[in-house]
Amino acid sequence: MRRHGYALLLAVPVLLASGSARAHESGASTLHLRVQGSDVSGEWELTARDARALLGLPLDRTPDALSDAESAQLAGLFVERVAVEADGRPCPWQLESGPTPTAGEPPTVVTAAVARCGAPMQALRLVYPLLFDLDPKHRGYYSLKDARHVQAGLFRAEAQEADLAVVHPDPWRSLREYLTEGARHVWEGPDHLLFLFSLLLPAVFGGASRRDAVQRPGARGVVVEIVGVVTAFTVAHSITLAMAVFAIVRLPSRPVEVVIAISVFAAAWNNLRPFMPVRTAWLAFGFGLVHGFGFAGALVRLGLPPDARIPALVGFNLGVEAGQLALVGLWLAVALPIRNTPTYRRGVVPVASLAIAWIAAVWTVERAFGLELLPWP
Repeated sequence: MRRHGYALLLAVPVLLASGSARAHESGASTLHLRVQGSDVSGEWELTARDARALLGLPLDRTPDALSDAESAQLAGLFVERVAVEADGRPCPWQLESGPTPTAGEPPTVVTAAVARCGAPMQALRLVYPLLFDLDPKHRGYYSLKDARHVQAGLFRAEAQEADLAVVHPDPWRSLREYLTEGARHVWEGPDHLLFLFSLLLPAVFGGASRRDAVQRPGARGVVVEIVGVVTAFTVAHSITLAMAVFAIVRLPSRPVEVVIAISVFAAAWNNLRPFMPVRTAWLAFGFGLVHGFGFAGALVRLGLPPDARIPALVGFNLGVEAGQLALVGLWLAVALPIRNTPTYRRGVVPVASLAIAWIAAVWTVERAFGLELLPWP
């Protein structure tokens, strides 16, 4: 037994050495690219061992041992063999710096260059044949960052090319896209709709409840009342939406969603049993601040283009307002003709408010405890 123990102790260094040798047989390099207008800037990083292998140098030399001529030769290999094509046309490389040794384990060398494509591109083709003739198991990682996202992949001996679509900063396109998304979010987010609807129910006769309402003399007064409510809600959620998007203030999503559900219940119940002695517009503003954080959560999940954040935010907010105005227009068309009838004041308002309050109460329980009690959101 002791003899086997000695044999195991003697075998450990051998196994470690052989494992280390195998680990060094296959290296890895990285190509980081970023689209900047008609150019593609890049940083090429590879291990010092792979750099020496490319140059045919002894593998045990340190990275800072590269002479100026050897560095120029390594940069030349990159410029000559790594190809970037934009929409079928070649993009010549222009060196910016390097190869520069960097500290780390393992040591690396970094070369910075810019591919000049001459015009904004819609598609890029990357060709990366380096090192695979020396090491068929080499791994060449790449990433491409454009105005919308980061695409990443891996070059291998059997896959030395990559075709990638490119998205450029386009403020007008971002504005249009996010305007559509904002409107869609309103119509697909029933909590925001029901909150606003709860405020609009009594607004057509100008009261906080059906009992103490003072009838407006005409449609103009109703429209003024509703415009004030919607404007207060808009201003409030625009403030917190911008604060959350620019990371000035951020709140956890679950508490925000719970409070939004409570706000819907409160607005609906206030129509039945008035308990908030404030004007409807102030109610819309106060709870609108919380709803803004809810809108921000949806916008962040959509993803903001880094070079068009403000147009995207403006577009999303305008889309939200368009969705709200569509609701208001539909509601006015229905409610204005019947606002003075007993059916509306004694039937529609209390029944609709009670239904909304019940739904909001269930939402509150669902969101607070992570349950699914209703078959729809």
